[in-house]
This record gives sequence, structure tokens and C-alpha cells, in this order.
Amino acid sequence: NVNYVLLVDRIVQTSEDLAYVQSIVDNDPNAFNGTSYKRPELGDILYLDTNKDGKINDDDKVPYGHGPNPTTTYGVTLALNWKGLDFSCLLQGVEGIKAYTLGNSYTSVLRKGYNINKDVTDGRWYDGRTTPASYPRLLQDGNTRNTLPSTMWMQDKSYMRMKNIQLGYTFPSRLTKKIMIENLRIYGSIDNLFTITKYKGLDPEIDGVGYPPLRQVTFGVNVSF
Repeated sequence: NVNYVLLVDRIVQTSEDLAYVQSIVDNDPNAFNGTSYKRPELGDILYLDTNKDGKINDDDKVPYGHGPNPTTTYGVTLALNWKGLDFSCLLQGVEGIKAYTLGNSYTSVLRKGYNINKDVTDGRWYDGRTTPASYPRLLQDGNTRNTLPSTMWMQDKSYMRMKNIQLGYTFPSRLTKKIMIENLRIYGSIDNLFTITKYKGLDPEIDGVGYPPLRQVTFGVNVSF
């Protein structure tokens, strides 16, 4: 299940980039001769000729990443108690996972009835852009030149998340017994307080556009008689 993709050389954005594409064609007029491997224009992706045969095609695909499973999964639980106060937290995360994110919303292809991720639209190349583009130009549905399986659409889904953090206080028994209570504890708890990740989708723990985990704040009282 390792991803098998094209490596991205660059997004063609400048006259120097166009000149570089022309030099590839000068060396081999058939360098871009496939149905999907058309000669890149301004705003298009230039894929890397990994096997150095002078042509850009499926033969340039290479294994990338380690598949859908992380190389490392970890979790840390911390618990502290002091004079009736108690604190606990659960920190959890994964490392070494790269995911293919190209889909209905994370794409540079315009399709009727679908929205496009804001990161893609804001980072796209367009005529007159003054800063380097992170994504290729937007194209109409059916034009797949910039949506071939490539590292353009791969993302690191490593993350570290505070799954739960809780703070409580247990009242001294000498006080609670006066009101016929054996034990009285109040607490506050937060689930999914924060997540540290480079992933640009909704949530690194979910696939596609599934519903992400909610941040939940809970207050409670534990009473025993």
C-alpha cells in the first residue's frame, strides 16, 4: 500500500521556467507525448524525469512514503495529585505517515456542485500573481494534467493531540462529613484541546472530508454518601 506517484519538479510560473520546459523539448520533441502528460504551460505542474530518459510519463512514478500506516504511534499519560487537587492528561499522536489527499474538494479541477479547499484556491497560480504559487492553476473538469498522482497532492498527516486534560478538586472529608457526604469532588475536563500538525485538511485522524473530532468541555460533580 505504499503510494506510487510522480515527483513534482516545479510549478511553471516564470519565463525561466518556460525556457526550462523548452530545453526539455529541444532535447526530445516527444518528451511530453502522452494523453495526460501534455507540455506544461504557465501555472501547470512540471513532473520530474526520475529515470532520466528524457520523457515525462508513467515510468517516472516512484514509491513515496510508507503507505497508510504511521511508522510511530505514541501516547503519554500524566497524573498528579496534591492536597486534594488532581490533574491528568492524555497526549497522543503519530509520526511518519503521508497521505494522498486529492479528492472532490482538495483539487485544482473545477467541478459543478463541488467546493474547493480554500488553501488550494488561495495558493493557486493565476495570471498576475506576484508571489510564488503553492498549487497549479484551476482548470475545468476533464483536464487532468495537474491532478495526476504526484507529490503535489501528498501531505504529512503526523500529529500530536491533547486528547484529554482534566483538573479536579476533592473536598476534605472533615468538611463533607458534616453534611453527610462521604466524598465530594468537582472537576472540569476538555477533550481534543489542541492538535499540532502540518496537515491542511479538516483533521489528520480522519480520511477525506469525514466529520472531525469535536472539542468538548465538561464540568462535573462526583458525590458519594
